[in-house]
Amino acid sequence: MEIIQAELSHVPEIVNLLKQELGDSGVVKSQQYFEWKHFKNPFGKSIILIAIESGEIIGFRSFMRWNFVNGFEILPSLRAVDTATKKQERGKGIFRKLTLAAIDLSIQQNGSIIFNTPNPISMKGYLSMGWMKVGKFPINVRLGSLFPIAFSTFSSEIIKQSYNIKSYINSLPDNWSLPTNNGNWITQVDKIYLNWRYAECPVVNYGAYIVDKKYGLIFRIKKLGPFSELRVCECWIESNAKQDLLSFKKNIKKICSEFKPAIITYANCQKEIKQILNRSIGFLPIGPMVTIHSLALNDYNDFVEFNKWQPSMGTMELF
Repeated sequence: MEIIQAELSHVPEIVNLLKQELGDSGVVKSQQYFEWKHFKNPFGKSIILIAIESGEIIGFRSFMRWNFVNGFEILPSLRAVDTATKKQERGKGIFRKLTLAAIDLSIQQNGSIIFNTPNPISMKGYLSMGWMKVGKFPINVRLGSLFPIAFSTFSSEIIKQSYNIKSYINSLPDNWSLPTNNGNWITQVDKIYLNWRYAECPVVNYGAYIVDKKYGLIFRIKKLGPFSELRVCECWIESNAKQDLLSFKKNIKKICSEFKPAIITYANCQKEIKQILNRSIGFLPIGPMVTIHSLALNDYNDFVEFNKWQPSMGTMELF
């Protein structure tokens, strides 16, 4: 067996392996999605290792690049995501060999941490390879509409017409980036990132309402049983002017009244936004368990129980 780094030419075979071993339910497994995720990411091309035997890919492992910033420094990170091994090859330690090789390569390329959300089946294996639990991703839940309506695909049309994400992102200056000055680790957000992550995402339709130098909101309408969830993927306030805070609140209410979701979900965020979303039911233990593997980070205190780590819903979903 040979372990090598994957190239763009390997993608069709990797996607076929994903479909064969994991099925095609959930997030659509397509070449377009895989290339968007692993080759077009503005943080850099993913670390993708493949195990080859007799000229055939029998397993692969991928770490997606991600940057966190705290206003003072950049933390180059990776997220352990897609992986698959041919069924007839399982039990030979291929996943472990690929993961350990990817860790070595991550260290060589100056990564600081690897983070992910393992399922209960794979958790034990990750912990044995040096991962540690830092806590459940904190999701805040508040009631949406008092009279929620049934989920409808018509929501997509409303988003395209009234909250067209490409139009809102294009309205930002080319050099726009989200200010980070509160000492918390957040995703490094700029116009290029917003375009890639939300406007160009091939599997989810996002909406936005952004006012340059004032505030911004990126959201999606997600099916929740017969009703819907208004998921706040990114939100920020750049202005503390009273009229801007009131305008932000007004637009949250407007979006809620248009889509009438059963609940609104959001992650830890600026205190001004928390005050606006003040009908929160509070933190609910429904988020996935998050684990971290240190590559060059000696002090975990900022990350344990999300002490000074504020990944958005958009950071943690999908991948």
